[in-house]
Amino acid sequence: NRSGLVEIRNPEVVDASTNVLIDAENNDRMIIYKAIAAKNGVPIEEVQKMYAKKLQDGASSGTQVEVPNETSGGYEWKVK
Repeated sequence: NRSGLVEIRNPEVVDASTNVLIDAENNDRMIIYKAIAAKNGVPIEEVQKMYAKKLQDGASSGTQVEVPNETSGGYEWKVK
């Protein structure tokens, strides 16, 4: 997603063990993002935005990515 975290787009099809795995992955990512932010003296949101872009750029075609909507100023999900 736009924060560089894993997000389930259809939570009704995911079992509890998958949610546990996603939570663990997101916790690990936040540890990394916080360390990078502290080391570089920047807000964590800046690090998350940078990693979100990197992950989205490297995503395979057909992957859903959360991108800025220039019309509304918000975000929307699109298929890469």
